[in-house]
Amino acid sequence: MRARSRLRRTAIWVAIQLFSSACDDADQQRRLPPRESVEESRALPKKVALGLLDAGAAVDPPAPVGDLAGEIQRFVDVSSCVAERGKMDPLVADALAAIGYDAFLVDACRLLDAAKKKDAAACRAITASPLRAQCERGVALLSASPDQCPLAIASSPSAGRDATCLAATTSDVLFCEGERGEAKLACLAFATSDIAPCARALTTRAVCERSALRWRGTFVPAKARNSVPAKAELAVRRESAGDITTNATSDVERGVVVVGGSAKRFSLGDLRDLGAVPHTSGMLAPRLGCVVVATKSEDARIETCELDVPGSVTVRGKLGVKLEPSKLGRADKLAGVIEGDLTSGTDRMHVRYAFSTFVRDVVVSNYESKR
Repeated sequence: MRARSRLRRTAIWVAIQLFSSACDDADQQRRLPPRESVEESRALPKKVALGLLDAGAAVDPPAPVGDLAGEIQRFVDVSSCVAERGKMDPLVADALAAIGYDAFLVDACRLLDAAKKKDAAACRAITASPLRAQCERGVALLSASPDQCPLAIASSPSAGRDATCLAATTSDVLFCEGERGEAKLACLAFATSDIAPCARALTTRAVCERSALRWRGTFVPAKARNSVPAKAELAVRRESAGDITTNATSDVERGVVVVGGSAKRFSLGDLRDLGAVPHTSGMLAPRLGCVVVATKSEDARIETCELDVPGSVTVRGKLGVKLEPSKLGRADKLAGVIEGDLTSGTDRMHVRYAFSTFVRDVVVSNYESKR
């Protein structure tokens, strides 16, 4: 099943490249894009292809950048789109047939249909979930509507919406903090329509550059700004042992997702059940995970907390929390202190967790967003 899933994803990616190439060929027959776009379209695949061949990497070179804004503007209907791009390489057709995706061109053209209409409902008929999410993302971008961005994890609203989509639809690169690794560089490039950040990507530079160039001109680019410095520190004072203080910034550096309607909740740290096996002293740094509930920042309370300390079993309980004034809306600063006592057997521990971060997204139970 896993092999078949990988084959499906690979074939879809290959077909997307083919579709993009077909779009580019069709556009060239109608008119030439601006000189800068032509030069980038020609140079990018060549540089990437050479790099891939040198490295011997088993991945496809990127398709030409094309002119997405022009493709959307000239789109008529799905049938015309399919007829125009119906010439498919036999090998790619074989791959799509093997995974049973015989409506790929139709679904690909539905991307343009939804983009032209700026209507996410037009995405629902798309078979492949990654393609459907891309369709929804495109509608959100063209509508400048962050609330229409797809969830980062379809089955988990608590993970929030796609951070790159949020950055582009709000013209605020702060939300790129929600991405990890090279995806963060790709987010910065995409949201600002500037490929400069891609130069720092070691393995995904080509994809990063193509994505930023492909969508350039379809939305208002974000302006670079200094990110909100996220930080967190956990201090544990134990009666049976010395004090332990650790930098917990990794808990909050990607921002916090607030979930709920009138009663909002968000998680800090990493809540997980490590069981009742004592941890070996010196092997783990202290770790605190808490769920905070609030209708507004002034009445916040702890629903539950979980503390792991080297040499002790996992301790669960409730601590006190005090938040700085905040509307708990998207991009708002979120800072405060969680503090109190927890007991593990005869070991009493005083815990203090100070944090400062931002609200990356607000998602309510029906997956809609409130500012």
